[in-house]
Amino acid sequence: MNNRFYSNHFFLLFLGGLAGGCAWLVHPVFVVLMWLPLLWVEKNFRENNSLQKIGRLKYYSSLFKRLYVFFFTWNTMAAFWLIVINTAGGVFALLVIPALMTLPILLFHLLSFNTLQKGLIFICCWLAYEFLQHHWELAWVWLTLGNSLASVHYLIQWYEYTGVLGGSLWILVTSVLLFESWQQAKNRMVYVVVLSLWLLVPSCFSIYLYVTHEEEGAETKIVVVQPDFDPYTDKEIADPAYISIYHQNLRLAALVKSKATENTDLVLFPESSTSTFLDEETLVTTGNWPLDFSQLVDTLKEFSSTDLLLGINTYTLVNELKKDELTVIQSKNKEFFFRRYNSAIFYQKDSVNRIYHKSILVPGGEGFPFLSLSKKIFFFHDFRDITTPQKERVVFRRRDGIKFAPLICYESTFGEYVGDYIKKGATILCVMTNDAYWQGTPEPKQHLLIDRLRAIEYRKSIARASHHGHSGFINQKGDFEQLTTTQVQVAIRGHLRGNNMVTFYLQHGDFIGRVALFLLCILLGARLIRRIRKRID
Repeated sequence: MNNRFYSNHFFLLFLGGLAGGCAWLVHPVFVVLMWLPLLWVEKNFRENNSLQKIGRLKYYSSLFKRLYVFFFTWNTMAAFWLIVINTAGGVFALLVIPALMTLPILLFHLLSFNTLQKGLIFICCWLAYEFLQHHWELAWVWLTLGNSLASVHYLIQWYEYTGVLGGSLWILVTSVLLFESWQQAKNRMVYVVVLSLWLLVPSCFSIYLYVTHEEEGAETKIVVVQPDFDPYTDKEIADPAYISIYHQNLRLAALVKSKATENTDLVLFPESSTSTFLDEETLVTTGNWPLDFSQLVDTLKEFSSTDLLLGINTYTLVNELKKDELTVIQSKNKEFFFRRYNSAIFYQKDSVNRIYHKSILVPGGEGFPFLSLSKKIFFFHDFRDITTPQKERVVFRRRDGIKFAPLICYESTFGEYVGDYIKKGATILCVMTNDAYWQGTPEPKQHLLIDRLRAIEYRKSIARASHHGHSGFINQKGDFEQLTTTQVQVAIRGHLRGNNMVTFYLQHGDFIGRVALFLLCILLGARLIRRIRKRID
């Protein structure tokens, strides 16, 4: 292959990667177009190279380089904000994640031994990859294809049946049909008709669901607090602009009082609302609370029926005998051992506080994937900021029976995972996040759009509290209500409906991913059998 042709491959895949970035930053239509250069390059590469002539290593390394350009461009453009908090960790992620993304395409290339099956194989490989990405310690679900359609939520109301992977399937099939209609001149009209039906039928069905859906459930009055603390200045002790915990709590209290009334059922605060770091032993009863916590909950004394859901950092002391356990940390003065948590505290007047610990941690930011191995490899790192996750889901119940699901930041991006809260009775989803770390980047808006997909999948209302914005409410159709702007200190009051509706997706989860994984295993088995038969013959 001459150098000019070689360069064309890279250029086309670079354009495809740019289209992928535009799908997250500009408009979701680009998510279909992005795959066309990749499918053409894969086909052209296969036709113009011989595995036998140039050798297996050179053949696949050459293909890998091309694919890597595509996925690196896509990831860097859509999620460049990963480097904002931790430059080294973000660069590492933007280098490693694209390499992982090449694996399903390399597998597709390996398995594509029949032209009629190529489209199916491509779709199964990518859907299986997205499904597995939701179920391992290095999970990166942000660029799940179905997420890109969140900005046109009126067209994807059928997510209540399929979940976000249904959107991925819709996109992949559309891309394959579009590619084949371009390549297959003889059958072009057939492909165009099928493609038109594939696009129109789900869209029309979605619009019907959107127009006819009626909000269900008992009404709950919620106040959402957006304090707008800057984590780089307001909460950094060494910074001249640092705001003391006392004054942080004063701001929170003032915002609550500006909107809460005697009829308010719940006040929702964002993740890590203040800089307070509380010992959980002091929170299990209503007495002997730390001053920081008492100062805040005293605000609600005048609202006798109001509960509080607060995102805060907590810790528990650990016996020295357990010091070698993976998530145990030694204090700086080396006097004691403890575990730290990113927590949600549910406070009810004259009741025991209930605590939930964030279960899905941000890789690299809060926890290290494959921690035991990471500690051996990065032995020079003190792992002082490591957070301990919780295994089981927890829902918080009001006295009137309304149950809230505490979703802390990254957890809200996992569709099937959120269903575990609803199976435990949650009727309203409460998202607590601190996207202020990524202020000025697309991350806060992307996270907001992903959250609306959970409302559609489960037909559950969402109250969303973000430090920096966007805060607000999302109804059961995915519409935003009273959405705040960023960089504003504000509290808002809304009425949400909590229901016990059971959607098809709640019952069956990511069945599309499981079917794709099953079919992929069959295809791998068929490939293996073919190779065995070849050797025998």
